[in-house]
Amino acid sequence: GVHPLKRDIEWTHGREHIKLYAHGGTEGKNPFWLCDVCGCVLGTDATAIMEALGLEEIRCTVNVKMLKDFDPEKIKVRPFDLPKLMPPKYEDYIERIYHSKA
Repeated sequence: GVHPLKRDIEWTHGREHIKLYAHGGTEGKNPFWLCDVCGCVLGTDATAIMEALGLEEIRCTVNVKMLKDFDPEKIKVRPFDLPKLMPPKYEDYIERIYHSKA
C-alpha cells in the first residue's frame, strides 16, 4: 500500500461501488474502503488515528493493486514510521476479552 495525503485521493472510476467497513477495534473511526463488486480492500481512512496522534498531514492507505496502470517504479518510496507511534495495548485488549467487552 501507499499512504498519500487524504486531500490528494480522488476516486475517478467505480466510486458508486465504494462501501465503508467500520471494524470494532477502532470503534468505527477508521473504516476500510471496500469494493462492493469484488470485495477487495481499496484502502483505509486513517483520519481519526492521525488526528489522535496530533499529526497535521492526514494520510490514508491505498491498496496499489486496485489502481489501474500503477507503476511502483515511478514513485518515491519513503519510510512510514506511524506504527512506531502507536504500539498495541495488549493488556487493555486482553482485559476486555476477559470481561466480555471485546
